[in-house]
Amino acid sequence: MPVVYVYQGSPAFYLAHVDPTGSSLSEMYAQLWRFTSVLVLFFAVPALAYRLGARRPLCELGLRLGDWKAGLRIVAPAVLLLAPLLWLSSADPAFLREYPLSRVAAATAGRLVGYELAYGAYYFGWEFLFRGALQLGLRRRFGAVGACMIQLGPSVLLHIGKPVGETWGAVVAAPLFGALAIRTGSFLPLFLLHWAIGVLNDLMCALRQGLIAW
Repeated sequence: MPVVYVYQGSPAFYLAHVDPTGSSLSEMYAQLWRFTSVLVLFFAVPALAYRLGARRPLCELGLRLGDWKAGLRIVAPAVLLLAPLLWLSSADPAFLREYPLSRVAAATAGRLVGYELAYGAYYFGWEFLFRGALQLGLRRRFGAVGACMIQLGPSVLLHIGKPVGETWGAVVAAPLFGALAIRTGSFLPLFLLHWAIGVLNDLMCALRQGLIAW
């Protein structure tokens, strides 16, 4: 599924084959294509395969609340601690070239809110595959550390091409996210944390570039 995502789920594929006309909103639609692709390829396809093939409940892959109180106790302070670091990283020219993924989405408040909500689909699919299916789904066979190494590899490799600080951040975050998934028995806290990081990063990079001036 990651291979299909890289080629057919990319904004470049959308702009070349789905919407080659290049309208004023094509940049944003291309990112929405990316978000939808991740939701389908990283969540819907493996979830259906697990349910229909293994005939096992998706709660085994972390699609449940789990220990949500512990999740909140970890996620809320993590967002507060990361916010200043995100503000510093948003000054990096590499981050400013990359984010926000769609600059036209920041043109109006309503459009930006809708776009950032849709961004959640991307993080839901991402966390289901890596911290749900791979981390929680494989820990019985490979152990917690083994499953963590399995999910770490592809999750980091898919960051290639991103700013170098983000890629190295993924190397550090992947095992920590995996440990939190095991602690709570759910990938949902990681989904919320990752989504919050993505939204804050978008907003901070947009502010630094003067894109939010409604």
